[in-house]
Amino acid sequence: MSYGYMLSERALAGLRKMELWLQEETLDELDRLTAQQPFPGRRIGELIVRDFVRERGTNRHYVFLTLFPNAPAQTLTVSNIGWCVLPQQTDT
Repeated sequence: MSYGYMLSERALAGLRKMELWLQEETLDELDRLTAQQPFPGRRIGELIVRDFVRERGTNRHYVFLTLFPNAPAQTLTVSNIGWCVLPQQTDT
């Protein structure tokens, strides 16, 4: 059975700062995550940090999700969403 997810106010604020296409990619990633257990990512106690990269145009977008799973409730709380953009490196 899949988990559901909830976004904190801080996570929603981070999501809203992204371009619309990247917001959709982030929500799609959360949908994929909730279907997997154990959740992939770096663990720090009960906290999970999950990151992924999307490329668009000449930029590479790095997205970081801070997650708290609750197994009894089968929920995944997204406490923070961070994002940065760097130009793609070209081979010369």
